[in-house]
Amino acid sequence: DAKAFLSAYAETDAISKRPDLAANGEHDPAAFLMARFDGSLQRSVCDLLVEQVECADVLLLNKADLVDDGELSRLQQVVGALNPGASIRTCE
Repeated sequence: DAKAFLSAYAETDAISKRPDLAANGEHDPAAFLMARFDGSLQRSVCDLLVEQVECADVLLLNKADLVDDGELSRLQQVVGALNPGASIRTCE
């Protein structure tokens, strides 16, 4: 969502420190083992966000009604710079 993206974009913690983002061995043992050995859990949250934005064809800025105009403008600038070819849409 729009507000969470701006916070996570500034985050330098590794994905492994975010249980909501890291592979869980209990639910998906294969993904957990792969992530442990390929180093992806050591990537920063910001790196993950950038990769996702760069690969998208359409970017939905969800919950845009929860940020002020300045934050929304900043978010549009950031994602637009990361992926100028993507279609950017805001939604509530």
